[in-house]
This record gives sequence, structure tokens and C-alpha cells, in this order.
Amino acid sequence: MKHYCDKYCSQIDILVEILESKLLPTFPSAQQDVMTEIGHLQEQAANCHELDMQQMSDSLLEYEYSKMSLLDGVQQALLNMYAIALYHLFEQQLTDCQMNVIGARAKRYGGVLVDEWREQFPRINLGEMVAVEIEEMKFLCNTLKHGNGPSADMLHQKWPLYFKGPWEREFLEDDPNAIEHVPRLQMPIFGNDVFVELADIIRFQQSLKAFWKTYLTGFSRKTSRP
Repeated sequence: MKHYCDKYCSQIDILVEILESKLLPTFPSAQQDVMTEIGHLQEQAANCHELDMQQMSDSLLEYEYSKMSLLDGVQQALLNMYAIALYHLFEQQLTDCQMNVIGARAKRYGGVLVDEWREQFPRINLGEMVAVEIEEMKFLCNTLKHGNGPSADMLHQKWPLYFKGPWEREFLEDDPNAIEHVPRLQMPIFGNDVFVELADIIRFQQSLKAFWKTYLTGFSRKTSRP
């Protein structure tokens, strides 16, 4: 059992580590590249006396805003897609565990096995917080992939903070429910309308690892009984 626990937890850790230490740190550098480019364009404009300086300044500000907004969207898209990847990795791990650890071919696959295991192994106490966060992941993943629908409605009902952008969360820190969004999702997977943060990914990482440590320890005890 330890082999599978180490295997699943390592897969989860590697996925999150790449995001945190390799991918996200590239964005400040990309933003600096945009500012450097703007600086060069400003120098060129200053040396060209035929240009209307006010019009050029306005154009550069608009260009800077569009480039920075695009980078922000790509960064948010990366976080959103990582939430999907993390949950689907978990679903595949569930199926792998069902077949190779429990030793039974799954009649159903993926996330539904969580509910089946809780019924099948009631003495294994997962803990309410971990169970709720895995449910949160499921609704978040479905919302990001499919947009409006039952999962989006449930996500909005239970976890409405996902529908507020980082700027709103900061502005409404003292009262996060002061502005209430009704989900009208257009392109949630590409950083619009639904906003996953790195802190969410790390929460999910810890919950998934706690899930595997709890269940695989429980399975080990069950099989070791005389």
C-alpha cells in the first residue's frame, strides 16, 4: 500500500511543484518584457517629431493595457486548467487504485468511486473537510470545462468566491459578499468568469494527499487483519 500512496502523492506534488516553481514565475519576466518594449517604443516616438505625442502616448497606453491584460488572462487560464488537470489526475488514480489495490474491476470510473468507497468502507474516516474539498474540486472542474449548468449553479451556491476576480476579492476583503455575481459563463477555462488561485491549488494538493494517506492506510489495515 505504501508504494501506491507514495506514487499517487508524488504525482500530485510534482504537478503542483512545476506550476509553483517553474510556470508561474515566468509571468513577472514576461511583464517586464512588455515594459521594456514600451520603453523602446517611447524612445522611438520621442525621436520622431512628425508624430502627435499625445496620440502616440494614448496608443502606447492602450497597447500596454492590452498586452498586460492578455498576460493576466493566460496566467489565470493556467491556474484554471491546472485545477482541471489535478482533479482528472485524481480520477485516474481512483480507477488505478480500484483495479490494482482493491483488486476489483470498476463498474464506474473516476470521482464516483469516492462515494462508493465511503459506502463500501465506512470504518475509514476520511474527515469532513477533505470530503468537502474534493466535492468542491469536482464542481469546479465541471464548471471550468462546461460553463453554465448544474455544476456551475452548485459551485455558485456553495463557493461563490470563485466568481469574483482577484481585484474584487482584494477590494471586498472585509465583506466578500457585498457584490453577488450570477454565473453567465462564456469562456471560464481561459481565465474569464471563474478565478482559481494558487492557494486553491495548494489546498487541493493537501486534500488529495490526505485522501490517499487515509484510504491506503485503511486498506493496509484491512488486508493485514488475520
